[in-house]
Amino acid sequence: MKIFVISLKTSERRKRFNAQMEKLNLPFEYFDAVNGKELSAKEVSEHCDEEALNANPKWLNRGAIGCALSHLHLYKKMVALDIEKAIIIEDDMVLTDDFAAIYKFLAERKTNTEELIQLYYRAFDLVEFSEIGSLAINTKFKIFKPVTLDDIPSTNGCYYLTKSVASKLVKIISPIRVTADSWKYFVLKSDFDNIKVIHPRPVKYSGAKSEIDYHGSYSNIILRIIKLISDKLNLAPINFLQEKIRKSIERDMSQFKTTNKKSTLKLQKEKLFESASL
Repeated sequence: MKIFVISLKTSERRKRFNAQMEKLNLPFEYFDAVNGKELSAKEVSEHCDEEALNANPKWLNRGAIGCALSHLHLYKKMVALDIEKAIIIEDDMVLTDDFAAIYKFLAERKTNTEELIQLYYRAFDLVEFSEIGSLAINTKFKIFKPVTLDDIPSTNGCYYLTKSVASKLVKIISPIRVTADSWKYFVLKSDFDNIKVIHPRPVKYSGAKSEIDYHGSYSNIILRIIKLISDKLNLAPINFLQEKIRKSIERDMSQFKTTNKKSTLKLQKEKLFESASL
């Protein structure tokens, strides 16, 4: 099983990530990210849905477009090279010591199942994962299904997927209409619905600021002012404060609960399609 790390070719983060992987003694390869700020207007027009861009200029900024293209290109590589399964990681993730055991479990797991499993995730509100049918990896970690469509977490910092899922994502992502981590949208727009999470998360967020200005244009005004000052002056106290704010947001978006409720995600999706066809 492959491990791909999405990272800007010139990123200083690669040094830290190299150290993480050396410690875990796991094979991996970098996949050069698309820098959205370097895309020409023509390239943006070729790759994106103009109506969606005009409707969501804050969410679909240049950083978000570059991020979406990075993941899309990697899915295409998986399909072209016939890579059956992979873990995709963004370079601002911190891998815990448990990550090696998770990798080994997923790599050795005998399954023909089409699936996507999030190793890192977060959400704006509390989300629930179903204990029914959960799969134990070891005494600490389990694989769960979200209870409903609204319980599908966001972010694409680290996740496992099979080639069949990558193939379906390629078909629905282009032209770009949503951000790269719009998993609920992807589930609704394809016949793929086998999305899961590993809980607790074996991967954490480093608190590093975005190198592609992913969140720059839709942060609230206070965060925006702090970011502009920080980027211009590069002062240690401001950088420290900005990191604290990012980690505070991370805590607010880390509300997860396991429950004995049955996952109705697939049934809910089927009912939505039935209603739409009437």
